Amino acid sequence: MVRNVSDIYAMGGTPRWATLAMALPEEMQVNTFEGLLKGIKNCCSRYDLGVLGGDLSKAETTMLSMTVLGWPGQRTLRRSSARTGQKIYLTGPVGEAALGLYVLKSLKRPVRLEEGETLNIEPGWTVVEPLIRRACLPEVVPLPSSDGIGATIDISDGLGIDLWRLCTASGVGARIYWDRLPITEEMKALAEAFGLKLMEFVLSGGEDYQLLLTGDGLKEGFFEIGEVTTSGCEIVMSDGRAIELGPNRGYEHFRTL
Repeated sequence: MVRNVSDIYAMGGTPRWATLAMALPEEMQVNTFEGLLKGIKNCCSRYDLGVLGGDLSKAETTMLSMTVLGWPGQRTLRRSSARTGQKIYLTGPVGEAALGLYVLKSLKRPVRLEEGETLNIEPGWTVVEPLIRRACLPEVVPLPSSDGIGATIDISDGLGIDLWRLCTASGVGARIYWDRLPITEEMKALAEAFGLKLMEFVLSGGEDYQLLLTGDGLKEGFFEIGEVTTSGCEIVMSDGRAIELGPNRGYEHFRTL
């Protein structure tokens, strides 16, 4: 549901209603079903969504299909509207959700954040908690205005692949800079503690639901990370090396087809 809300925000719209279809196995426990409904209800409350209806049926495995509808903004923002010379911006850090998911997989158990559960884990709960929270309870925020914005896309599959998709749709190139990316101290501390390559999580980690956009003169609430070029798609590292970005830098849903 958050993914759908993020898609509408990325186009400058306002989400308003949702439909929900559920196919559930008959052996599903009542408390599991109630937990599922609680999560849906909390998400609807957070983003002021009304559930119009949907469908409920029996199946061998759990399947959920959600659709979010909304109102368009003052103009529709698209990923195909980037122009050479525009700046490239992010609304916040990327890679947090992937790092949080890495910790969850290493724990091999859920963490009950909504119940205030804490863990004794290196490099400290204050470092780990916001990353796990981004993975489990992601929050997305709307753009304050569409003024000065060219193209937009939400970071659901990874910064590298989603920037490449924006460039491909717009027929342009891009150059971003590692030293300009909004990387938090928590991300750095966790990567160091677990011996992880932070670059892989930042460029290829998905489901942060930050917005990537191009424009001119955007300031408050945005991080300027690069510029739109005529061709190519690359990131310049701290040592000056340029690394090509493309569909291998993120999650490609139909890569094996």
